[in-house]
Amino acid sequence: MIRTDVVGALETALKKIKITNGYTTDLGNKVSVWNSVPLYSTTLPALVIMDTEVLYSERLGGGDYQKITITLEIVTQESTAVSAVRTYMADVYKCLDTEVVAIMYTYNLQDIYPESDQIMINEDFTKIAGARILIAAEYAGKKWGV
Repeated sequence: MIRTDVVGALETALKKIKITNGYTTDLGNKVSVWNSVPLYSTTLPALVIMDTEVLYSERLGGGDYQKITITLEIVTQESTAVSAVRTYMADVYKCLDTEVVAIMYTYNLQDIYPESDQIMINEDFTKIAGARILIAAEYAGKKWGV
């Protein structure tokens, strides 16, 4: 199941975000897929991976096509400075840039790329709450496959 494999490969890759591996932060120490436990201030910052959407279509000339949207949610304390959130985001992008080619070839993806990112702010626009990065992975696959 490509969807599960790609999410697992991203989890493995993002866990490499550590100062000892040449990154600016140790965000890789707190990576999870669909976080199953509550996040408390003592467990932040954290990076949560969620495969939130799959779009299916037919290719011109035959064959099925799938695009997985994966949300990478960087959760921080509200007191975190926006510059620190940008540093976490930079580490995530650096990791993806380093690891994406191997993931593409391992799982025969046609492409994997960033779609968008945003720094999240609370409702009254006074405190930073983290960041959200959306990435997409595209591949040929069965219409009913996950």
